[in-house]
Order: sequence, then C-alpha cells, then structure tokens
Amino acid sequence: MKLAVSLILLMVPVSFFACSSIDERIGKDPFDLHGPSESPQAREEAQRLIETLKRHNAGLQTFKGLGKIQLWNKNETFTSRLAWIGDMPEKLRMELLGLYGQPATSFAADGNYFYFYSHLEDRYYKRRLTDTSLKPILALPLQLSDVLDLLAGRVPIRDYRLAKIIKNTSGEGYILIVLLKKSGIVVKLYLSHDKMSVWMTEHYRSNGSLLYRAIFKNTKRVQSYLIPFSLSVSDDNGTGFQLDIERFWVDVSVEPSVFVLPRPG
Repeated sequence: MKLAVSLILLMVPVSFFACSSIDERIGKDPFDLHGPSESPQAREEAQRLIETLKRHNAGLQTFKGLGKIQLWNKNETFTSRLAWIGDMPEKLRMELLGLYGQPATSFAADGNYFYFYSHLEDRYYKRRLTDTSLKPILALPLQLSDVLDLLAGRVPIRDYRLAKIIKNTSGEGYILIVLLKKSGIVVKLYLSHDKMSVWMTEHYRSNGSLLYRAIFKNTKRVQSYLIPFSLSVSDDNGTGFQLDIERFWVDVSVEPSVFVLPRPG
C-alpha cells in the first residue's frame, strides 16, 4: 500500500492535469492502414465487426465491483483489495482498502472534477477534470473512459477513421486494426476464430510504440451482460496491473454524491 500511495502523492499534483502530447500522430504507417485498398467486402466486414463490438454491453450504465488488484513496476509490487462504482460515461469512484476493509486511498471523478484522498497520509486534492488521463494513478496511459469501458466489459472504441481485419499469423483467430479519429491511436483487437469475442486489445501510438495491452479472461454472465472477471493491463516497460473480480453488480442505483469527495474535516 505504501508503494501505491507514495507514487500517487508524488505524481498527482504535477502531471495529472498536464496536457498530453500528440506530436506523434503524424509519421510512418507501421500498420499499413493507408496501404493498397482492400476489397469492398473486407472493408464492410471490418465496419460490421466494429459496430457489433460497440454494442457489446452497450446497455450497461451503472455498475459496482469488489476484487483484488495487483500493481507492479520494474522495482516493486503491491496488492490491495479494491472497490469501485461506475456510471457511464465519465463518473468513477475507486477505493483501495486496508487490511480490515477500511478505505485507505480514495479516487473519484464526477465529470467535472477529479478527487483524491489518502486516508493514511491525510492528503486531499481536488482539480478540474481538464485532462482525463489516469496515468498518475495507474502509471499507464489510460483515459478515464478507457477504464470505465474495461471495467464494464466493453472495447474502448468510439469514433474511428479506418479499419481492416487480418488473419492472426502468430496465433488463432483474427486481428481487427482500427485507427481512432481524434487521437491518432491505433487499436488492435484480437478476435476469436469465430470473430464473436475479443480476448486482447493493444493500443499503439501512430509510430508503432505500444501504449498499453489489455487481456480479458474468465468471462462470466452477470444478468444480460458478459463481464471479464480477470483483467490484466500492462506496457512493455515492466508496468502494469491485474484486477481479479470477486463480486460484480450491474444496473445499480447510484447517487451523484458518490462521485464527489468532500474535503475531510
């Protein structure tokens, strides 16, 4: 727990609200998305698959969960219990729990502000949510919307510019490669052999360097939704986290005040 709290305390006030660079949007085309045109049938299939994936768990608006999270970097690893509640598309509350289940570190985002409170250090931050990157918290370049999508069992894809589907030559199934519109990020979705499910996503900068990789395992049905009860997210620099879900509730009643952390005292 000390690793997580000290890392967050050092990084939140400095970098959480800094503007992220997008200088690498323009450059080479390592994914050959601008190469020779594919057949109309292939383009239509890629577009159809994206629309199908975007509908997956699309009706899930609110949810909460309880589980165990392990975070690591090259030097240290720590494990904690984690509780969370989400309200799509921009509200999230997370609690790192202490040994006896009491809150140790709290995070919240209500769509307008980001809140942080270390119960152990008695330190509190509130900042306007002008930059939705959660890298200062998770040490990975994840956006708030990415985390909500991953927790809700969705593929983090919205507006896209180009898409193509190829055979996975290094394994089974297929790879759907998607160029997102505004960010210039390229997403590779690893599909099952029947193209009905995604077991891994990789997000790349336009120059081909990896932002993060997310692997979904142990998918279970919760009412009408399919939720991965094991989620692993990492980069190529020895940083990552794994979340193992113990309990998950869907379509829960949520008060807006849940996503606001008032200043203690």
